[in-house]
Amino acid sequence: MSTKLSTLYLHIGLEKTGTTSIQAFLDANREALADRAGLWLPRSLGHHNHKLLAAYGFEAGSRDIAVTGAGIGPEIADMEAYRATLRERLLRDAERGAGGPGVISSEDLSRLYQPSEVARIVDLLSELTDDLRVIVFVRRQDLLASSRYYSLVLGGGTEQAVFPQKPGGAPYYDYNRTIGNWIDALGADRITLVRFPEQPRAEKFNSVARFCAVLGIEAGDYQMVREQYVSFDAVNQILMQSYNQMRGGYDSEGLAWLMERLAPTNDRSFSHIPSEAQARQFYGAYR
Repeated sequence: MSTKLSTLYLHIGLEKTGTTSIQAFLDANREALADRAGLWLPRSLGHHNHKLLAAYGFEAGSRDIAVTGAGIGPEIADMEAYRATLRERLLRDAERGAGGPGVISSEDLSRLYQPSEVARIVDLLSELTDDLRVIVFVRRQDLLASSRYYSLVLGGGTEQAVFPQKPGGAPYYDYNRTIGNWIDALGADRITLVRFPEQPRAEKFNSVARFCAVLGIEAGDYQMVREQYVSFDAVNQILMQSYNQMRGGYDSEGLAWLMERLAPTNDRSFSHIPSEAQARQFYGAYR
């Protein structure tokens, strides 16, 4: 690039911390943010979620959903061709924001567990800016796992255990490992950690407003996007998981039919499947 971005903010999630709302806000205000704040948002990395960048970082042969969703085959040549094409498109795209700040957002980036994968992203984005900064919202691990489980059930998941049952623990919840890779690559002063509270509504926490504060812009000056969704209680989640298991995977029409009938019985006060003892044990492994 002839002129680099002044600063590039890389929002890597985590999942279930308001990332979808942040991405919807950025997309809905794309033109206004460019006009008023000079903010560049890429068009070459995917709509809303810039997961095509995450796919660039994974090792060849990975079958992560970001990789398969980008249509990348399992061979080394497949990944090399993808990376070359994406790099060219991204560099050309970033010329639109030359001299000003930019934002890239994808929670899929938080699943890059290897230092080499993170380094690959950092090397690419260093071609766009000399001031790369990472933003990550962190959430208590047991609450994060419970929320992710619900999303998996909505997607047809059949797994019964809410907390991952893996020898040595699940790397996604080991923040020393996942966030540590970014700290090692960039330095702690380039990482902004935002605590996603245990009870967001009680603390009047708004992910979009907090994200904008990190960027130094006022969220109230722009169009706010409200996402309407129903969060099903623990019993209904178990029923939905059992339905998925019976159907052998994702049955969109059948699951929608079931959810419509379960909605009147929904009790939001009974929201978590695991017991307090199970949650404490899981959280303790990563605390």
